[in-house]
Amino acid sequence: MGKQGEEARQKWIDIQLHTFTNWINEQLQGNVIQDLTQDLSDGVNLIRLVEILQGRRYYGKVYDQEPTEIQKLMNVQMALDALREDGVKTVNIGSHDIVDGNEKLILGLIWCLVQRYQIACKTKIPPKKLVMAWIQSALPELKLTNFRTNWNDGIALSALLEYCQPGLCPEWRNLDPSAARENCHRAILLAERYLEVPGIISSDHLSSPHLDELSCLTYLSYFITKGAPGYRATLKKVSLLLPDCNVEDLEHSWSDGFLLAHLVEACGGSVPEIERMRFENLNDFVENVAVVLDAAADIGVGSLIGADDIADPQGEHLGTMALVAALCSIPLEQQVKYTDCYVNQQVNLDLAFTSGNEVRIEELDVQVIGSTGEIYSNEAIQLRKSRTSQGANLSLIPVEPGFLQVRIYCQGSELPASPIQLQVHTQEETRSTSRAASRAHPENRNPGATTSTSTVRTTVSPVRAPKQEAGKVAQISSETEVDISHKSFAQRRLHIIKQLEAQHVNHIAQTKSHHQPQQQQQHHQPQPHQQSPSIVQVVLPTPPPPPTSAQNSSHIPPAPPIPAVLEASAYREMPLTRSPDVGLVSFSGLSEPCSVGSIVEVVINAHGDAVSGSVYVEAVSPSGTVHPCTVRHQNNTYMATFTPQEVGLWRIGILYDGEHIRGSPFACQVFDSGLVNVYGLDVGLVGQELRFSVNTSQAGHGNLSVTVLRHGREIPLNIEEQGNSKNHQVSFIPDGAGQYKIHVLFNRMEIKGSPFVLDIADASSVSTYGENLRSASVGKTASFMVHAVGADAKDISAYVTAPSGGKFPAKIVTLDDVTFQIEWTPNEPGEHSVDVMLADQRVPDAPFACNVGAPDLVHVRNMPRRIVPSKLNTDHSFEIDASVAGSGNLEIMINGGRVPCRVRELGSRQYMAIFTPTQSITHTIEMRFNGEHVSGSPWKLPVEDRGGRRQEMERTMSYYSELSGPGLVRAPVNRVAHFDITGEGLELSDIQAKIVGPDNKEFPIRIIPRSSGKYTAEYEIEQVGEHHLTVWIAGRKVDGSPLSVAGYATEKVRLEPLGGGSPNQPVQFYGKRKKRIEDVYACERE
Repeated sequence: MGKQGEEARQKWIDIQLHTFTNWINEQLQGNVIQDLTQDLSDGVNLIRLVEILQGRRYYGKVYDQEPTEIQKLMNVQMALDALREDGVKTVNIGSHDIVDGNEKLILGLIWCLVQRYQIACKTKIPPKKLVMAWIQSALPELKLTNFRTNWNDGIALSALLEYCQPGLCPEWRNLDPSAARENCHRAILLAERYLEVPGIISSDHLSSPHLDELSCLTYLSYFITKGAPGYRATLKKVSLLLPDCNVEDLEHSWSDGFLLAHLVEACGGSVPEIERMRFENLNDFVENVAVVLDAAADIGVGSLIGADDIADPQGEHLGTMALVAALCSIPLEQQVKYTDCYVNQQVNLDLAFTSGNEVRIEELDVQVIGSTGEIYSNEAIQLRKSRTSQGANLSLIPVEPGFLQVRIYCQGSELPASPIQLQVHTQEETRSTSRAASRAHPENRNPGATTSTSTVRTTVSPVRAPKQEAGKVAQISSETEVDISHKSFAQRRLHIIKQLEAQHVNHIAQTKSHHQPQQQQQHHQPQPHQQSPSIVQVVLPTPPPPPTSAQNSSHIPPAPPIPAVLEASAYREMPLTRSPDVGLVSFSGLSEPCSVGSIVEVVINAHGDAVSGSVYVEAVSPSGTVHPCTVRHQNNTYMATFTPQEVGLWRIGILYDGEHIRGSPFACQVFDSGLVNVYGLDVGLVGQELRFSVNTSQAGHGNLSVTVLRHGREIPLNIEEQGNSKNHQVSFIPDGAGQYKIHVLFNRMEIKGSPFVLDIADASSVSTYGENLRSASVGKTASFMVHAVGADAKDISAYVTAPSGGKFPAKIVTLDDVTFQIEWTPNEPGEHSVDVMLADQRVPDAPFACNVGAPDLVHVRNMPRRIVPSKLNTDHSFEIDASVAGSGNLEIMINGGRVPCRVRELGSRQYMAIFTPTQSITHTIEMRFNGEHVSGSPWKLPVEDRGGRRQEMERTMSYYSELSGPGLVRAPVNRVAHFDITGEGLELSDIQAKIVGPDNKEFPIRIIPRSSGKYTAEYEIEQVGEHHLTVWIAGRKVDGSPLSVAGYATEKVRLEPLGGGSPNQPVQFYGKRKKRIEDVYACERE
């Protein structure tokens, strides 16, 4: 590991040590912990911490007065056992790790406690995702993505304070990011003083680029626990949206789906099934919540937790809190606006014309679409059209409750005010939901209105005819008839429009000659030069529920209408004659490509007499679809707009009095940055070239721009296009570990997903640790840890090479964002080579030499059965044969290490152990090979003196025997299992054995002589499960009897491969068992 990488690693460890130490002291309510690795080693403080977190006291023996090492281990084990009983997963953390002060594993243990008791998360969803989901909903303006660099400048924390307590930090948007430490210091002090959030993290650490996400998450957890500032703020926002509902918490109140349904509707969603919900049992709750989650998804809000988690009466608040905050964060302008009405109650749409009767009743139409897409006929809704003094009235009567969409058309073109959204209620429906929605959308509700209709007033201004001789106005008599039946449809329609224009001009002249003040009041700022525009004023007051006697006596006046002014115009066809002024109309063209979905403005200049002519603009898509454009006329310019929805070359045709102006049709390149695809942006290492592809072939014409930033500094890169394929190769070399932001722009617009955030790892800074990194046992799963910041599980690979030359991959398990566990199972003894790589680069010190031993193959001979009192203070010995057990460490401990043991080598991996008992107590001999007990360990040697008969027996026969073989630990169903019995001078009559099944059924065991002092025992079981094997030698039970033997059936093991394999890449598969885990273990060993 490089010096720079080691320093960076130590910095984030120091930050985590400081934060976790403060967190523990906050729990213990005192400055108890100074050194995290030393002050927890005796287990006393750890027990106190667990008792406080679990809210209960343990009455076991706690050794708190200068405990010995064994007593420390017992203290720590008591705390770990309490955690495991409470469901806390302490992966690969043993009591000796805490006692020995293993810094990494202690930090891992503290994080487990923070997750379980501070964040209070038991779901399968990582707590980091749930906390991030809530914060993103609470602070949508900041676009937060991580718990490291996003919090360095203090702005995010200041914004969070303002969310929790409005007015506490209102100036957060204006904070200077360069003053990061000052911002963090101020925010931490404000949180501690006004929100009672303890400052367990310092401003120096929060603003540090080495801030680790576990420290940041631990501090932020004080905002999201039950009753915390963030919890209360979210609950308050819900109460504002649901003023008529009693919202007490963010856990149990939401389990039946009722509150959640009302909140979704208050936020603009639709839950039609709300009236049919049932609340009888848990299954009803789950179904209700599932329906509401689907409705929330329809308005763009997803949930990280499922319906089962929300409906669980014992569920946690964090997932529900994130979902509720997401619903409350929907901007009001994005919510659907509805006008309330009732079944079988008439809705009136009033249209007001600006000047006379230019729009005929026959040219108006209404289309009503139901919530499921069905279109109601005019007869079903009783559509009526009638003339009014100001224009026309359209009336309809809704026949079914639900949501309706009303579209209004004039001469086949939809008005800009259309569609109008109606929410149709039943006569009996309560108004609790409506009141909640009124609170959510105050600008769309008018509870004081007394009318039961929705009014649309349309003002149509006149159109000036083409310029003629001074003082003359063109007039067409209504009695004049011209035979145009032989003309085309466009020409017939043009003829009719010309007649209407002449009538418009005649009407204007008459209006001006009579100076009618009433007309002038009706037309504020008349625009005689526009091309048949319709100014639409929409007033949508909310109708009240069916009137009651109390409401009929009310004298409250209705609220004033809220006008919304929109424009609509119909395009005209090509006229029959050419205009001499076409040369006076010009358009400079579009210099840059336009984006799909954008509003493209076409500004046309007119000079001289051309300002009074007729301009028609149409946009033709690459597929040939013609889109007539809305044209507005002001002074000497015409403006047309259209919104392209198709990528490619568009043609814009501009006609003046039916003739193309110069340059028409004009070209317009339309692109879609969302169709730019990025491939291969996966993983990178410091100093290693990183390459990825950007494909713009589907996005249209344009320029690609890529920028790579690290800490705000631009990284040099190279972009190469592969021929004319529009597939670009981008490459750069990361110059340091950390987070890189990759901005990909197409025609100066960020593509979807940009900027891409890439964590660059440094293989030289990766650390590996664990007991099984250097030693392991045959048939036992070996594991060790890899700590790699900025890496994913797919970036790490590990391969094991056995002494026989076989090579196989190890399994990679993700523990958290920076910690991974490598697992593998050796099948043969000897030295194995373990190679660990990060993105094809070896980690430091790899490959590792791992000594694999087979504890079952370590044989012990001449172990004394007892110690005769007369032989105290004399040497006793036994022999050890580890010649076939492979390489590893052999440990011998007598009475916990209090009795010294000397070892003398007899030959290659053969030893004699010598010890001298001095006390008249039972001596316990423990022997481990690579950390695993050898067969028979531990042995217990009592100090006793047997009678002369027994001494004579011991002189004539071996008082030591050895049992070995697979039949001592496992046995296949309906197949012969066996084990061996060896002892000097042992006779067949000295051996007795029996095995009993789970149902206490005894199975016979046959003893077969093999050679002098060697015998084989065979038996056959009939069922899966735990059996008990008892063996007697010379009338005395073998130590450890009865032995536990696992019965297994290989035919009940099912292997399931994983899809998506690649050539020359390892493929994992899972083994599914139907009974016990011993079954799978036995199958693997077979």
